[in-house]
Amino acid sequence: MKQQKLIEFFKRPSVFHGLLTGLLILAAKFVFYVSHHWEYVHSPSFPYLTFLLIAISIFMAANAEKKLNGAPFTYWKAFLSGVIVISATVIISLLADQILYRIIDTTLKEQTVAIQMEMFQEGIAKVNVFSNEQKDQMIEEIKKSDPSSFYNFFMGIVVKVFFNSLFLLIIALFTRQKVDKNQWLHE
Repeated sequence: MKQQKLIEFFKRPSVFHGLLTGLLILAAKFVFYVSHHWEYVHSPSFPYLTFLLIAISIFMAANAEKKLNGAPFTYWKAFLSGVIVISATVIISLLADQILYRIIDTTLKEQTVAIQMEMFQEGIAKVNVFSNEQKDQMIEEIKKSDPSSFYNFFMGIVVKVFFNSLFLLIIALFTRQKVDKNQWLHE
């Protein structure tokens, strides 16, 4: 019984599209690593491009689930489908980082911290909200950070799923199937 439900879960279009999008992002990260352009993964545009891929996957999964399920595809079903797509994508994407940090190139952690410090210094120079002591303290925190830690992996999952799901609150409005309240007139 439990095994059958697990098999049905993995047959859902939302799981398939989430895994496929996650593998696409994983491949992109490997390409950036191999081509010595790891800084692109940490550029401000990379999250927007990955969210665009996720949004396309959400729409595709929602359309497939509408066709497979005979029941109305309500707002909450659309939202759940999107959360599954986002979760699968984020987990696979962050696994790519762990594979790169722990197995392929252990020096990539230091490169990532250096990139994050450089980007932080560029960004903080434009904003004069923090004192120099606060800026130095933030830079020290970045220096101490370990992007390959399991804490960062799990917090990355929680944070990225949460923030992507905020946009999903709007996307689900477009992917749902409205219940026809006048269906009895058509019968």
